Amino acid sequence: MNTMSTGNNISDFKSRDDVEIRQHEQRKILLPYLLLILSQLPLTVVYLFGIWNERSHYLVLPFAITAFVFFLFYRWPRNQEAVFFNSSKSDFFLVLGVVLAITATLFMSPWFSYAALLLLLGSLLARTNDRKVFGTVLGTMAPLLVLLKLPAAFDFDTVQGDISFIGWIKTCSTHLSSNMLDLLLYPHNLAGFRMEFPTQLFTSIHLGNGLFSIYILLLLTCIYIAARRIPMFRGAILLLAATFWFIAFEAIELTICVVAALSFEQDLYTSGSANTLLQMAGLLSAIVMILLSESLITFLFGPVDIQAIDENISFQNLICRFWNSTISGVTSPTIDINVKKEVDWAKKRNSFPEGYTVKFIWGSAALLAAISIMQIIGLAVAFQNLTPSFLDNGFAQNSASVESLLTIPDGFQAMEFSASTPEPKSTFETDSFTWKVEDTTGQKYHIELSFPFSGWHNFDQEAQSRDWKRERELMTGELSVEGNKVPYVTAKYQNSMALHRTLFNAQLDGFGDGFELPYLWSNFPAFVERGGKRLSIRTRPRLLSGRSIEIQVYLDTIGPNPLIDIETARVLFKDIVEQVEAALRTGVRSNPSEDSSSQ
Repeated sequence: MNTMSTGNNISDFKSRDDVEIRQHEQRKILLPYLLLILSQLPLTVVYLFGIWNERSHYLVLPFAITAFVFFLFYRWPRNQEAVFFNSSKSDFFLVLGVVLAITATLFMSPWFSYAALLLLLGSLLARTNDRKVFGTVLGTMAPLLVLLKLPAAFDFDTVQGDISFIGWIKTCSTHLSSNMLDLLLYPHNLAGFRMEFPTQLFTSIHLGNGLFSIYILLLLTCIYIAARRIPMFRGAILLLAATFWFIAFEAIELTICVVAALSFEQDLYTSGSANTLLQMAGLLSAIVMILLSESLITFLFGPVDIQAIDENISFQNLICRFWNSTISGVTSPTIDINVKKEVDWAKKRNSFPEGYTVKFIWGSAALLAAISIMQIIGLAVAFQNLTPSFLDNGFAQNSASVESLLTIPDGFQAMEFSASTPEPKSTFETDSFTWKVEDTTGQKYHIELSFPFSGWHNFDQEAQSRDWKRERELMTGELSVEGNKVPYVTAKYQNSMALHRTLFNAQLDGFGDGFELPYLWSNFPAFVERGGKRLSIRTRPRLLSGRSIEIQVYLDTIGPNPLIDIETARVLFKDIVEQVEAALRTGVRSNPSEDSSSQ
């Protein structure tokens, strides 16, 4: 038997009574973790800066970070209390975090980098004792999870899961409000997240924005989970309950707005103090229901007293232990949780990470510290290739500049130009400009430019909310523009007025490059192609500028669209894409004739 001291047993410190040695052992764990976390900061800063500037629902960012820092400072063990122990959960988080960190660097993906940062931070906290209770500090991370955008595709800069999530929330709340209004005998037409009445249009996208959004409610729920140290499973159920209550109270708010406008001629729908108070009332009501839901969840999924079960019935004991550890989140086999947890904590204090674990942590830190240099080089290249784009200078706010951006191609005559600038703007309604043109046969076509957030928005869902139902699967293709491939989508719709629409849609970033199509997720060759494009240096400047422009060309006819008109629309669409792409590459801001006359 090997009786030599390895320094792995914390009880050795009791005999030596040497605080310096204890702190030295702790630094062996803390320092490499600091290197691991710092290695992900370059791309993580880009990620946080991007969501702060491009997503109004991430106004919760400073509150989430502040809440995490507060809980971490309050619960981090002090001096001789700071003990790191063996943890299989921590080891799992560490391995997965290193894999995601390598992936983030390889593809220069801020999303992967932030996800890796969370895992590496979770690995550290999962092996650190809480100073007040017998557990880990891992639960303090709950507020940071709200800032992780839901994924929707391999290229996380193309399709945003958070936008799809908000769209689902808005659709659910609108449908629930529609059912309430049906019971109150208010006839209306429902399409997606819009309700049309004879004199007014109502939509849920004007409710639950900014600090009264689903994200502030989820953040408050995560803070409550961290404060109460609610276990993972019950915490996840509580987040689902928060989502349910937000939908319910947003539907009630929308119903109140409709009834107040149509029956009492009171405007609670337009942005203002009355609308703000209504949303605050809905948010506070949802918070109250979340607190009540937590009591119900604790009752339904609380621990089981194994002492009340016959010890000879091993199967029942096995089920109860599984329930307590997995569902209830309690490691104790009895209801007397504190006694058992004290024993578990004592064991953890005598299980300092083994030598091979410490070596693995240091090896991971050295690896990520090295590849962090690649992140910095990649960002430097992005800064070097970052050229000014007219999209970054409030271009969409000047209708005259947008109108002069396009030259109507030969063979078409401009009939009308209109601008739509909704207030407040949201992820579903933003600045858009429409040209109505006519060809030599009298067929009318629509050209629409809009300035959405970075990445493809769900234009299919938006069309459905305007009473357009898609007839068949989306078709995809590529345009060859100045030697570059610009992906586009073709969609066919029909509405309740028997009108048929063929739509061509493409989206360019601020540098004239097309966004990859989001509708080939199950296509493995497309999956590989998107991965290859992420390796291209041409995608790097997009990390630092999220502005984009969406181009749509469509025609509406009574009955199916004639093939010759569809082909004409395709030619018109290609011409418009080429004009916009050329303007983006040269930085044109106004009509060339105006520039020449001013020289």
